[in-house]
Amino acid sequence: MVQLQGSSINKISGKKYAINVEKLPEWEHIIKINGKKHIGEIVSLKKNRCVVLVNGNTYKFQIDTEESYKQRSKRGNSKSTYTNLKLTAPLPGVISSVQVVEGHKVTKEMPLLILEAMKMQNEIQSPVTGVVKRIFVSGGVTVMRDQLLMEIEEC
Repeated sequence: MVQLQGSSINKISGKKYAINVEKLPEWEHIIKINGKKHIGEIVSLKKNRCVVLVNGNTYKFQIDTEESYKQRSKRGNSKSTYTNLKLTAPLPGVISSVQVVEGHKVTKEMPLLILEAMKMQNEIQSPVTGVVKRIFVSGGVTVMRDQLLMEIEEC
């Protein structure tokens, strides 16, 4: 969850950040996070859904007010007892292959994808038994640490 102070980001998932955004011509921005510069571009912004490109990586997210977040959380909890696990990259690297497709049933410790980092092939396994709901990467894509790879609905 992102916490705002005024119009600037103060916390992301409970961790404090010093963030400064400088708008360039068109859709590009220079984003300084704790003093480190990143060049970003807003690819699309429709209502509260945003797609941005930062340092060659694409990120999709939804911007919620505190109230809309609470309402969405309540609706999600009442619909189903299943939870969606968000699988993220444990380290930066390149996706060599994705070994499952959306809708695929997976078991705990089943191989999901191969992440190449420092000339090593790292097999990323499912931490739970469930169904693959969404896959956010494909073979040949460069990922950063903690980048969202896929969602698995645990059952």
